[in-house]
Amino acid sequence: MTNAMLLFGLLFVGLGAWFVIKSNFFGLVFITFGLSGLLFVKHDFTNYKGKSRSHNYWLLAHLQRMTGGYIAALTAFLVVNGKYFPLQRSSFLFWLLPTIILVPLIIGSEQEIRIKKIRP
Repeated sequence: MTNAMLLFGLLFVGLGAWFVIKSNFFGLVFITFGLSGLLFVKHDFTNYKGKSRSHNYWLLAHLQRMTGGYIAALTAFLVVNGKYFPLQRSSFLFWLLPTIILVPLIIGSEQEIRIKKIRP
């Protein structure tokens, strides 16, 4: 699964860069999602090598992925139903708003529940 995420993360970043070069700034959405996926891949490889800095890395990864799934579902809901909202905004905003709001919450909660390994 991690290898697939690596492949698609690189694909999203490359495709996003190509869109931005072609003056389609929706490519920033691809770049944002691709880089966040690559960050998860980095964490997974660190955990697989046994070099995680926390004892409960499995819990942290689970909470990150669950919140990421919620971000994906909320993003899909906003993009599909945004045209029905009273104050119509750019669809570009709907694509990135859940990520902008919830990723700092993921980072903050991770810092609170991390159990650090004590290295001799």
